[in-house]
Amino acid sequence: MSGLVQKVTDTVNAWLENARIAAEGKIPFQGQRLADRIMQELLVLAAVISFAAGYLLESLSALMYIYGISTLLAIILVVPAWPMYKKNPVRWLPNLPSDDALRKGEDRKESASASKKDS
Repeated sequence: MSGLVQKVTDTVNAWLENARIAAEGKIPFQGQRLADRIMQELLVLAAVISFAAGYLLESLSALMYIYGISTLLAIILVVPAWPMYKKNPVRWLPNLPSDDALRKGEDRKESASASKKDS
């Protein structure tokens, strides 16, 4: 029985890890710009369509339902970090040495040049 519990625990942990990775939400700058543009355009389009449908149907509730469903659709398309948003990852520059490391390097150069002058 203990082996079965361990297998189930390992399986659930693997699923949770995969879910955590999928929901992490790190999107580079270009992906953020794309997500923002998609959200804005979908919300404006949803507003126009829902207003037209509400006007033609003479129903405020139809307008609200259509706009609410459209907003949920936009959230589903934009909020998760879909792969289409991760196409342009940020390439960071390498770390520069700290001031202490630079000073130590200068001290070594000075001591090396002083020892060359002495000989």
